[in-house]
Amino acid sequence: MIPVVPVEVNNRVFGIEISYIKELIVKKEFFVVPKVPDFTVGFINLRGEVVPCFDLQNILFGTKRKFDGDVINFAVMLRVSGKSLGFVVDKVMKVMYIDETNLKGYIEDIWKDVKFVKYFIEVSNSLMAVIDVESVLKYIDKVNKEFYKYVRR
Repeated sequence: MIPVVPVEVNNRVFGIEISYIKELIVKKEFFVVPKVPDFTVGFINLRGEVVPCFDLQNILFGTKRKFDGDVINFAVMLRVSGKSLGFVVDKVMKVMYIDETNLKGYIEDIWKDVKFVKYFIEVSNSLMAVIDVESVLKYIDKVNKEFYKYVRR
């Protein structure tokens, strides 16, 4: 059984493997940082640790989220390759335990507009994409390096 936390992003449900998740955040103040890539929401103070938060909607779909004030409604805090980070999502749901026989490969027609899918899970006759968290982190690092190379000039 694979434990996965379903999250809603842009009216779609995605899974995040629980092995990456440190904790789930509800209603947390964040600090905006100017001159950062669009997918960067800002930083939160998590018991003394300053953690960058990224908008999963922007990363997956390229659309920028609007924030009312300086509070994140839902975030999934992760630990990936020794780095702490957060993904801002629309909603967090209860943990699901997935039988490995329900794993599916990439299905191009249905999810062709979504990047960073590790695999699919068949749940109640529909598919849920599980996010490839390590690929998302590599993407964030790559974009940040390129972005700051030009900002420093």
